[in-house]
Amino acid sequence: MSKMRGCRWVAVLLLCATTTSCRPDSGGRIDADADPATSAAPTIVPSRPAGSSQPATSPTPGRSELKTWTPVRPLTPYPAGTSSTWRGRSSTPVPRPGVTSSVRPGEGQTSPRETPVTKVTWVPFGPAAADSPPPMEWFGRTHRAVLATGAERVRRCEFLAGAEGDTLGRMRSAYRGVGEACLGSLGGDPAHWGAAAAYLNQARKDLAGQRQNCLETSVVSLLQRLVSVHRTQPRSRVQITPASGTACPWGIDKLQLRDPVEGDPGLVAGPFEGGTRVQILGSGLVQVSEVYFGDIRATEFTDGSGFAGQFMYVCSPPNARAGKVRITVKSPGGRRTSPPGEVFEYSAGVSNSPNSECGS
Repeated sequence: MSKMRGCRWVAVLLLCATTTSCRPDSGGRIDADADPATSAAPTIVPSRPAGSSQPATSPTPGRSELKTWTPVRPLTPYPAGTSSTWRGRSSTPVPRPGVTSSVRPGEGQTSPRETPVTKVTWVPFGPAAADSPPPMEWFGRTHRAVLATGAERVRRCEFLAGAEGDTLGRMRSAYRGVGEACLGSLGGDPAHWGAAAAYLNQARKDLAGQRQNCLETSVVSLLQRLVSVHRTQPRSRVQITPASGTACPWGIDKLQLRDPVEGDPGLVAGPFEGGTRVQILGSGLVQVSEVYFGDIRATEFTDGSGFAGQFMYVCSPPNARAGKVRITVKSPGGRRTSPPGEVFEYSAGVSNSPNSECGS
């Protein structure tokens, strides 16, 4: 019985502490009208039996002895960022540090702690474009996969993860693994990382004992780095960043006319009015965006993506001055200029071939 009475008074004291005050004559009832600022502090009167020599003791307070309750110490505030009113429990899920959430950034979920981020550089420009001849086009698609954002990047990564076709050859597992790792970096199903590791093991078997070209080496190296980072830092979020430079050497090797000058096939020259069709030979001449004859920009040219980047065509722009100029091309890989001995000459004594096809 004494235990039940003690529990009852503990409950009354807690109610008084967290709500209002209790009148001395209320019998333990909560008084909503009492003013805490004017209420007296709690007083427990020591008592001892009449005629007894025992020291005064503090008995269990009776209803008539209960005064206004003032908390001895303030309630502990809940941690910032929680939305509950009971023991710090939050009604809003708070992600654990390092655990990838299925909710993508920007969808309203906030975390009080930052997830560690590890940056991994993607494959650089090949040079290879998505419309290059097979199998180079797969490298171009891989390079462009991370140049997009949002849903477009997801679509491109999914395309790589499901790569099919005879042109993939021995690189099928490598490209698929890169696609899976790309999806894993976007915070999707963690199973993408397991699939990427499995594809890496298969790619090593497919390429064992074989010589790899610069494009293949770049793709396999990327897959190894992605899998290694996730394996050693599983709680870190992998952030993919575009790379600078190129995977393979590229540039201009030689200039020649598509229709050589009669009597002098080695001459690379044309009239001041322009319109001479020049063939540029080299490597990696894909996604070319600008061509210059000296400092004059050409407006008519054909990119070398359809020719495996080994050559391209350009029509000479008009020039009022006679003389020799070098040709410069610009692409995502930077700028490249023809060697000093490979020049185009503007001359009054040269006319264009009727088959030049420039300006048509």
